[in-house]
Amino acid sequence: ANYGIQKSHHHLAAGIEYSIYHDSGKETSLYFEGQMTSGLDEQERRAALAFQRDVLIGFRHALNDIMGREFVLTSIIDTEKSSEYILTFSYRQRLTNVVSLNAGARLIDAEDDSGFGGLAALKNSDHIFLNITYHF
Repeated sequence: ANYGIQKSHHHLAAGIEYSIYHDSGKETSLYFEGQMTSGLDEQERRAALAFQRDVLIGFRHALNDIMGREFVLTSIIDTEKSSEYILTFSYRQRLTNVVSLNAGARLIDAEDDSGFGGLAALKNSDHIFLNITYHF
């Protein structure tokens, strides 16, 4: 097979978000998204796209306080190779009226599949981040 040539294919993504509003004013959101590609076999899909048949499950909890504090946890799982996933956690808040903080971590697990795409390009790129932003 020649994986360097793009064949005609279709890509579909759909998702849903469900929000729960608490009496305390806090808000919890649940996310679910799925994507799929048709018209290509598994190796062609992996060569063409990082996310071919994947599911995202996420959770967000906003305190809805004056500092805008919120936590987000998401996981993207490859349904064809369940050993491939991305797990992300982040925390965000305002520190002052003009300074905000965003911190978190991203863990990526992917197979080294000899250049057949998927998440292999992101293998070993786990990271922790801290952003402090000045708004003017």
